[in-house]
Amino acid sequence: MVKTSDISETRGNKITLGQAIVISLLAMLVLTLILFRDQGPETIQVSSSPQVSTIDSSGQYVIHADPDKVTLLFGYEVQKISANDSQQETAKVINAIKEALVSSGINRDDIKTQSYLVEPVRNYNSYNEKGTYDIIGYKTTHILKLEILKSRTGNLDGMGKYLDAAVLAGANRVDSAEFGLTDDYENQLKAEALKQASINARKSADKIAEGLGVSIKNLRSASQSYSYNPYSYAREDTASVNSNTAITPGQVSVTVSVSASFEFD
Repeated sequence: MVKTSDISETRGNKITLGQAIVISLLAMLVLTLILFRDQGPETIQVSSSPQVSTIDSSGQYVIHADPDKVTLLFGYEVQKISANDSQQETAKVINAIKEALVSSGINRDDIKTQSYLVEPVRNYNSYNEKGTYDIIGYKTTHILKLEILKSRTGNLDGMGKYLDAAVLAGANRVDSAEFGLTDDYENQLKAEALKQASINARKSADKIAEGLGVSIKNLRSASQSYSYNPYSYAREDTASVNSNTAITPGQVSVTVSVSASFEFD
């Protein structure tokens, strides 16, 4: 026979055990929250497109062409005690140069000023009491730009005569003679070089595909680079310029490179 007091004790033990289980679960939950509270949500990236295999190739094309314009830079430079004297003498000589060019057949409107500068000339061996170098004069430099088009003259072989005329009129600076392309002609050559470079890039890709035993499918991307190099004569000492100066135009080059990426099967 079971006593009432025994039943009560047994029920009390069961309640105590259940409470222990609940406390244990709560403790585990709290511990889990503490351990993962600083971790952000997990990010999973899924790509819906498969990896694309490509063949990368390049092609280049260079065009060498006769120039259709020449740009001449020349002028006068002088040093005088005063800035005013320096400027006045320069203006006088520049006007004489312009008149000589016009007499040689140049349109006056084609003669432009490239640069004009008046600057003090200092004696760097003389440091005065003011903490500066003594000014011993002023130098004026006036450089003219003359652009001559083949479409007007018929050829560019006789450009030396214009330098001769300028020097005989007083020019003491001959900076350069640059043979190049007008914008329209340059764009025409660039378009042709771009087309041929693209063809070469495709041919290169086809050869690679043939060697690998695969077939070109689609063009994935393409890019191009471009360079244009005029032909220039460097600055000369005016003493070497005489009444029979011969300046022969050299060819200029236009280069286009194309890089392409093709998908293949």
